[in-house]
Formats: sequence, structure tokens, C-alpha cells
Amino acid sequence: MRKLNDRLKKYLKKYNGKLYAEIRGYDHDALYVGRFEAMKKYIRPEAKTVLDIGAHFGEMSLEFAEIGKKVTAVEKSTSKISCLREYCRKHGNKFNVVHEDIFDYTQKHRDFDTVLALNIFHHFTRTEDGFKKLTVMLRRLRITDMFFLPATTEELTEEGSVVSTKNAFVEWVMSQSGMTKKILVGTFNKRNLYYFQR
Repeated sequence: MRKLNDRLKKYLKKYNGKLYAEIRGYDHDALYVGRFEAMKKYIRPEAKTVLDIGAHFGEMSLEFAEIGKKVTAVEKSTSKISCLREYCRKHGNKFNVVHEDIFDYTQKHRDFDTVLALNIFHHFTRTEDGFKKLTVMLRRLRITDMFFLPATTEELTEEGSVVSTKNAFVEWVMSQSGMTKKILVGTFNKRNLYYFQR
């Protein structure tokens, strides 16, 4: 845990003292407190497998694993993967950690019940190439539901996204992934968390 604490301290220093979510056993400020509690009522008992795209340090992967889901946490960032692995080990290896580009990973693995796309898809919309890869991946995945937390319209504009507004992005992700039902789960740090279902 000491290595994880040291890495988290470095990360916190770089990002103004805040992480996306609560990391158990570590005292820090989190930007998105209470997401899992809000999501719980939409988690289907029959959904067994979960793909956490851009799992960050694994806080949401652990939450889903602890309610009996088989979770695959995919993280490309070399700066985050060691923390993700250590966090997973510290909590009994309850979920699977994959260090790979999500677009490569989903070419081989496309069947999951649930996808977690929390604060991640907007990163792919900064370039036409990333946007095309995201389109292909969403169409390729065979899923029944998704939790989606997009950036705000202001953030998309600041980042130079090829998507013009948050609402357009939400509708686009739904259509590309074959989802037909949308529920607003809650708002966290000015970002809306949605639950999509086929």
C-alpha cells in the first residue's frame, strides 16, 4: 500500500489535490463522490460481466466486483496502470486488470453485459482518427447496458472535440452502441451520469 500511497501523492500533486473518485484507505478529495450509490438501483442482477473502459485507479471496478460482477478493467495509461494493479492486489484481486488500448482490446473481446464509460469517451473525440475508432468500437461491442458520464459542452469545446455539444454526444453514443433507453442517474461535478439500455 505504501507504493500506492506514494503514487497517489504524486498524482494528487499534479492534479490539484483531487482524484476522480474515492480510493479506499486513502484520505483525499474526490471530484465524483456518490456515483456508485446512485448507480446501484440500475445495476441488473442478471448482468454478470462488466467492461470498465479507462478504469483509472480501479475504484469503480472494485465496487462492481464486490457485488459479484466479473469485471475487466482496461487502462492504457502507463502512469495509472501500476496504481490500478496495486489497488486490485490490495483488495484481493477481485477484478481483472488489462494494460492495453481499448480499441485493440475490443477487437478480440466484445461481449459484455455492462460497459462503464465514465469520463473517458471525450478524450477520443479530440481527433478525427480517435472519433472514428470510437465509432467502430461502439458498433462492435455486444452489450446490453452502459453507464456513461460525458464531459460538459464547455469541456468538449475547450478540448477541441469533433462533437459540438454534450447532448449531441450523449445521443450519438446511444445510437452507435444500439442503446434505446436513457435515464439520468445524477449529476456529479457538473457532469451528468446516464444509464443506457437496449
